[in-house]
Amino acid sequence: MEDKALDDMSRLNLASTRLAIPEILGVDANGQTVPSKVHASLKKQGRAWALHVLEGPYSWSLSAAYICVTVIWGHPLFSSVVQKVYGALHDGGCTSVCARMSSWACILFVYHYRVGITFLRFTNGADV
Repeated sequence: MEDKALDDMSRLNLASTRLAIPEILGVDANGQTVPSKVHASLKKQGRAWALHVLEGPYSWSLSAAYICVTVIWGHPLFSSVVQKVYGALHDGGCTSVCARMSSWACILFVYHYRVGITFLRFTNGADV
């Protein structure tokens, strides 16, 4: 290549990096904040990606908390709620309905991880 072409490429490279890097970082060469739609968009995408990556650990934590609470308490959450509500409405009788709720509680234990992820996606506004 000719020296002129190399000089042009060097000048264009320097000019594009001086414009692009502050736009991406949101900070100029002096460390001053520069308003940038690109930077804001990248941060928003990064936060969404981070929440997606952390869905697994967050869901495990929610599952572990639910299991610990129900084991320490000694009653599955949904069965206990149904027993109290149904018992209050029907003078304490809760046999077949409570048995069905135990089945639902068992299913919840099996799928609690998926329920946790769906809950997290719903609360974070992500695609469910």
